[in-house]
Amino acid sequence: STATIRFLTDPNSKIGARLLTTSTLGVITGQGQGQDLSLQFVPASTKITLGEEVETSGLQNAEFPPGLPIGTVASAYLARGEPDWTIAVKPYMAPSQIQVVKVMLWHPPPG
Repeated sequence: STATIRFLTDPNSKIGARLLTTSTLGVITGQGQGQDLSLQFVPASTKITLGEEVETSGLQNAEFPPGLPIGTVASAYLARGEPDWTIAVKPYMAPSQIQVVKVMLWHPPPG
């Protein structure tokens, strides 16, 4: 049997994420190989700390279980009047560094 692997850096990747310190939820989107990831939909009221860890959220019907490490906050920008932060997340590992992958069979709990 086969599996298809899509890297987090792929612009078609969209993964539920959580900021570890505040437990604030958002969505990680790939920006292309060699680029930081984009963390979207984090409300302006959230306190953002550079270096803060980001992990999978594992919410209802999520593709990934909760708690998988994604990366750390590399930069954050809040434009005047915008409801959400613009956050760049540095992934823990670049796709070019991956030599072995493990396939995880996971089914989210019914919702």
